[in-house]
Amino acid sequence: MGGGDGGVAREVAKHPDVERVTLVDIDDRVIEVCKQYLPRLSLGLNNPYVNIIVGDGFEFLNHHQGEFDVIITDSSDPIGKYRRTKILIVSTRFH
Repeated sequence: MGGGDGGVAREVAKHPDVERVTLVDIDDRVIEVCKQYLPRLSLGLNNPYVNIIVGDGFEFLNHHQGEFDVIITDSSDPIGKYRRTKILIVSTRFH
């Protein structure tokens, strides 16, 4: 969830046991700008194992419960009704 810059997807896809990576980012413009101006960081966006979904991450998870072994969020902290959502999230930040 989040991570439209592609950095987390790039690092996760390096692991041989990873079958697929699904990146969900709400802002397609972030993805476009990162591809253009941060090409080394956004390499993960071009990986054939990475599936990019543009949309709300929480909405996506509501429709895909139980499909993922690990969920990494690279986004700001949730607010509002999502603060109480019970979802297993492994939070990792790459700098």
